[in-house]
Amino acid sequence: MGNVEMSLLEPEKPGADDTNQRLFLWVKEAINMPIGRLSTVSITISKRSQVNPKNVELCTIQSVRHEKHTKNFVFDQESPLDLGHMYPEDVLDFSVYECKKRLTWTRNLLGTAEWRVRNLVHRPSAKMTLNGSDDLLLLGKDRELSFLEVAPCMDNFPQRWPRPSPEPDESYPHHIMLITRGTRGDIQPFVALAEGLANILGWKVTICSEMRYKDKIKKAAKPVTSGRIQFRPSGGDTSKKIESTVSKMAMNSKSDTMQALMLSRSEVEFFGCEPAVFYWAKTMRPDVMIYGFTVASVAMVCSEALSIPAIGFILQPTVLHSVEYDPVVRLNHSKTSVGRKLRNAKTSHHGLNSLKMLMENFPLGTNLRKMRSAHSLPRIPGGVSIDLLAADDGSPVLVPINEDAFGGRPADWPETAEFTDFIFQADQSVTGLEPLYADFIRQARDAGRPLVLMAFSSMPVPTENILSTACLIAELARPDPAVIAMLGAREPEPISSALQRRVDQLKANGQLLEGRAAPFNLLLPEMDCNIIHGGLGTTAEALRAGKPILVTGTLLMDQRFWGAQMCNLRVGPGCCHIDEFDKYAVPWVTEALRPDNEWLVNAQEMSRKMGTLDGVELNARAMERVLQTATPFNLERAKSKRTELQTQSKIIEQKPKRRSMKPMRTWRHPHHGRERSESRDSQVIRENLENHLNMAAGPEPAPPEAADPGEVTRS
Repeated sequence: MGNVEMSLLEPEKPGADDTNQRLFLWVKEAINMPIGRLSTVSITISKRSQVNPKNVELCTIQSVRHEKHTKNFVFDQESPLDLGHMYPEDVLDFSVYECKKRLTWTRNLLGTAEWRVRNLVHRPSAKMTLNGSDDLLLLGKDRELSFLEVAPCMDNFPQRWPRPSPEPDESYPHHIMLITRGTRGDIQPFVALAEGLANILGWKVTICSEMRYKDKIKKAAKPVTSGRIQFRPSGGDTSKKIESTVSKMAMNSKSDTMQALMLSRSEVEFFGCEPAVFYWAKTMRPDVMIYGFTVASVAMVCSEALSIPAIGFILQPTVLHSVEYDPVVRLNHSKTSVGRKLRNAKTSHHGLNSLKMLMENFPLGTNLRKMRSAHSLPRIPGGVSIDLLAADDGSPVLVPINEDAFGGRPADWPETAEFTDFIFQADQSVTGLEPLYADFIRQARDAGRPLVLMAFSSMPVPTENILSTACLIAELARPDPAVIAMLGAREPEPISSALQRRVDQLKANGQLLEGRAAPFNLLLPEMDCNIIHGGLGTTAEALRAGKPILVTGTLLMDQRFWGAQMCNLRVGPGCCHIDEFDKYAVPWVTEALRPDNEWLVNAQEMSRKMGTLDGVELNARAMERVLQTATPFNLERAKSKRTELQTQSKIIEQKPKRRSMKPMRTWRHPHHGRERSESRDSQVIRENLENHLNMAAGPEPAPPEAADPGEVTRS
């Protein structure tokens, strides 16, 4: 069996009493602390266990001396700390404080760290990073990381625990560093890629990501047969940030302006992790850095400063510049020419690029210019974003998306950008659904009810909205579907008493189930209709399931694109914001459940094209191929190429867009008498497909006669 870093192994459940052993610990040194010589460092150690999840303070220790010409504080213990009896799965919390020598009664919290006991005693010595403000890693002198070094006492080490072993000194064909931050959906494809690079190619892979996903990575990572996978923290906590009140208000906004603002700040929000990424890249010297969309600028700075090749692994392809689509798909449309021009200025690539430059170089806080100047790098020229320069520089970019699902490769993409295929991370140890879901599905089938799934992943959709829409579908859609509403791993939210009565009644009838989490590769194929939020991972699983797809939710960034693309592929009606979804949910679901409807036929055909492979080997082989041509980012080379391409770019920008957005129009559902609004995004995409087919069939036909304003014929 290959090597797997201990931090990636799944923690075991509480074992027998003989694993409850007394642990003794040496606290060696606090390294590169951001305090002066007139201060000391104190450490408070607490314990959390599955038996008692609350913190129980164990002990406090204070440093005794300060190393000259450094920011290191040594503890010089006469005897190890007795932490008492512990299970390997218990968690130790370390809190590091600054204590003023002349004000002994005051102390300021510098940073915290938490380690599972089994990880702490895996090596003879543990050197842990500290979380400072905003969950970013604590920095000391010269923007270097601060550390706390501890070690288990070997003289009194628990006899029934595996003895600590030094880190193996083995060679690998390549060492790859994967840099990714964001929500769970942003992390999972990188974990799947890491498994492929280690298992198939035998490479050493370091995943640099947020500490929140450490346990998720170790639960999901497969045992590697060759190569090695290890974890390094980047700092930050995206999930915590998007749960804030301000973030929820912004993400739930239907405003195109707000969407453009959030997209322009999609990298700025992650600039704080640059010192951590730079430190790990400098100390480990990987052969190449593979970065995600949210950390592209950070990776480019590290690539140029350290002369390490960089490769993009982009899950949001609409941020790549093209005249065939806008980066922000518009939901609201202006009826005046002035309004349309203003919207185009905000949602076009040119408008977004200007806004992005403003956000990334805003003088307050961390900005791109400060990051580059910290490493003595030249400034980015005004009016040009670093992702454009990266494309001009020839930095390879892999897009793990099925080309047919995207609608074809844009003709003006750089030659270095290429599609691979969807990549899925499936836990092979899970062979079936939990009884909760399996029993509900079986009962619905026995009662002759079709099944509908509602899933919004980590998006902040209120529980009240999810359950009220689920009840509406179960009560009014035909033929009487059974609905599974996935609420995710969120904190319980109160709902109205009237809605609670409806929920209880539908549960008693076997028409509603509230779920938390389930493997989508097993659950989605069992459904007859899938209602999703439009994220890449969930959309890919829904397409592979071969069932009609409805897209709703907060419709953040590329989720709007995938909602419109479902209509382009004719596997669903398009997308609608969750605030307006109740208007269309019943007729859309009823149409999706009609036997042999157009959406179902096309979804089955798309599923057949995609096949059953998980895409891991294909993406790993593609990464092996582009690695041969990857080079470090070079600003001067990119600037010279951009100057040569300016004239050509102006010509390309004058071409009409393939996926232009127009106002909405009213159309009548074929099986329902009431009128409803269809997104012009979906309508234009469908009309473009018709025009393409007509051009392929022969000369353009004569224009059709004016249609009845109350009804529009659908293709």
